[in-house]
Amino acid sequence: MKSFLFILAFLSCLSTAHCQISIETKNFLNQMRNTWLKKDSLIYTGSISDDAFRDIKKELSRDTFWIYKSSGNMLQKIDSLILTCDEKAYVSNEIQGLQGKMWDDNLLDNSKLVTQAFFDKFKFQKGITSTAIYSFSKPIFLRDNTICFFYYHYSYSHFIGQGELSIYKKMDNQWKYLEVLFFSSK
Repeated sequence: MKSFLFILAFLSCLSTAHCQISIETKNFLNQMRNTWLKKDSLIYTGSISDDAFRDIKKELSRDTFWIYKSSGNMLQKIDSLILTCDEKAYVSNEIQGLQGKMWDDNLLDNSKLVTQAFFDKFKFQKGITSTAIYSFSKPIFLRDNTICFFYYHYSYSHFIGQGELSIYKKMDNQWKYLEVLFFSSK
């Protein structure tokens, strides 16, 4: 009986570990919602699409990421982010964790998880709604949580939506947008 209770307790810990997120992740997601998206509440899915997963995996397979500055009609390279071999291996490992369900309900205050079935039905409804449904990856943090790769996508319908994978840098204890790695619209 004791071994049964031990195994039950162990499995319970494993199942709840998936749902736990770090303070840094929660802070990043709160800043994303409040500052960049300017949303008091958020409706989101528990995972990103398979297409997004493939695009992220492809984009983050590089070891050098250029940072550009807009100058008139031209883009000028102003800096780069070069991953070490260890960082590249870490990013590759973290990418595998982006496939499948990542999020549960009550991730953030005033947020609501919707099922994939609800999202699929929502995407194919006629017309455009004023409510967006978001999908986003877990942030991938590097260099003592000062660099972050993050993907998000939102949809108003099957025909209206966009997403992006970007690099963020922590400056003055706030996350600042650094560069878009890819942008998709639909």
